[in-house]
Amino acid sequence: MSIFGRESSRAEDRFEAWLKRIHQERVLSGETEPTGPCPDEAFLRGLARRSKTIPLSDPRINHAANCPTCMKRLLTMRQNIRAE
Repeated sequence: MSIFGRESSRAEDRFEAWLKRIHQERVLSGETEPTGPCPDEAFLRGLARRSKTIPLSDPRINHAANCPTCMKRLLTMRQNIRAE
């Protein structure tokens, strides 16, 4: 889904990709502070597969998006999913 809430243009797609990259770099370098404990593998696997059953209000999503350990695991899982 686009942060702009509609069909996005190429420039908006590039902007979203840039935002994603910058955020990932900040998280992986430890510049963010996650709240709560790390979610379990099953949750992260569902998140990596973009499960529609996980509500965006789930606090584990916020943790995973700001935790270097979870972010590394998510990125690895995503790569493995693409390779399947």
